[in-house]
Amino acid sequence: MEPTRAVHGKWQELTADNDDISWHPSRADDYNGPSGGPKAGPTTYIIDIARETSTVSDIFFGIMPLQTFHDIRDLTHKYCYVDTVIEREQQDRDGGVKKKKKKIPVDCEPDAPGARHRVANACANWSYEITTGFVIAWIAILILQGAHFGTDKRTAKKMWRSAPEFRKT
Repeated sequence: MEPTRAVHGKWQELTADNDDISWHPSRADDYNGPSGGPKAGPTTYIIDIARETSTVSDIFFGIMPLQTFHDIRDLTHKYCYVDTVIEREQQDRDGGVKKKKKKIPVDCEPDAPGARHRVANACANWSYEITTGFVIAWIAILILQGAHFGTDKRTAKKMWRSAPEFRKT
């Protein structure tokens, strides 16, 4: 079996007598393990987004696509208003009954005995509409809290009560 084109110098033809030829990439080009792969840094996709956009929101939606927020919205609605649960009593370590009941998901109709939705009064005329904008705003608040307070997390009740006090250094 002759090659139809010229090949580089280290080529070895695989034959019936010589079938144990193996090849491995160099350690720098091997992507398996902690030392392999290219240099760390942003991908070309992120670099292109950063060069072509004029707002931070475009970069944010490049990292977290809008479909992610649509999926969060749909799954939150399903969790609150569609899934059917049955409340069961829980026991504490001493064997006593806890005040809060545990909601166990079940596959049955909402009108089955003891079954209900996770939201207590969920019905066709009373429910909060969960929108994509609400999910985006919620994640933005989480990011903002992390940027403002770092590891010093105040409760939301205290945070929205008044303007933050400025400390003189």
